[in-house]
Amino acid sequence: MGVQCFLEGLPKEQTVLCLEGEYPSLLWPFQERGYKIRTVAKSLLVEEEITEILKKERIDILAISLVQWLDGFQINMQWLKQIKRLHPGLLIIADGTQYCGIEAFDFDTSGIDVLGASGYKWLLGGYGNGFFCFNDRTLTNTKLSQLGFGSVRGDADKRAGIGLAECLEPGHQDALALGSLGRSVEQLMDWGLETIVEQNQKLHQAVLTHIGAKGLLDELDFNRSQHGMIYSIAYSEERWRRLNEGAKVHCALRSGRIRLGFHFYNVVEEVEQIASLL
Repeated sequence: MGVQCFLEGLPKEQTVLCLEGEYPSLLWPFQERGYKIRTVAKSLLVEEEITEILKKERIDILAISLVQWLDGFQINMQWLKQIKRLHPGLLIIADGTQYCGIEAFDFDTSGIDVLGASGYKWLLGGYGNGFFCFNDRTLTNTKLSQLGFGSVRGDADKRAGIGLAECLEPGHQDALALGSLGRSVEQLMDWGLETIVEQNQKLHQAVLTHIGAKGLLDELDFNRSQHGMIYSIAYSEERWRRLNEGAKVHCALRSGRIRLGFHFYNVVEEVEQIASLL
């Protein structure tokens, strides 16, 4: 809902660049409002391809998940900074749901204009919560007509002076859900981002070593410098049965493949056990 509300403050006669297979909750709001959509396929050199498109075509908005929901494909974060420097007028809207919580991230230096994320994934915050980050230019230049009594915190005299953030909070907030996210973030920080990143890197290497050796991963998993903690493996009915019904491994079917996910609370031995089932 956050993306849909935010788009109400943008002109509709714009072209949006997205990756093929982008998460529906990021893509559909643009499609439903009649934006022109330009897509590019995921590849080893996708950043270079997008760079060339931005040179040759008019692209107003780059809407992209930092980590793709289907297979863990991760965009190069340093490249995003470079693109913003080269194209300061480009509005970069990022979905961080599959990214936030797997490694350290500084929004202020990211080059991203708008970042939205749900808290139930790698932030371990449970359902019903999420957040948005806006840079100063976006906060200043985006005007929304959506508002409610919650936007003014119960003081009607403040109606004329509310900003973007208040417009996105027109009603009651779920204090329990937001408190759960806040407590989870505190706990992650207590454990330490360096510890989380180090363990996730070990798990990633274990996936490449033990599952990749069976030829079940995509080549992009091996040849990209950055990768999320989601992995898409080749489907077979027997493989799905062993994982889902036999060993009770929590996994999902997505686009005809089996999606697995690991986080810092997993251990390498669990990756090895899952590999043995494949």
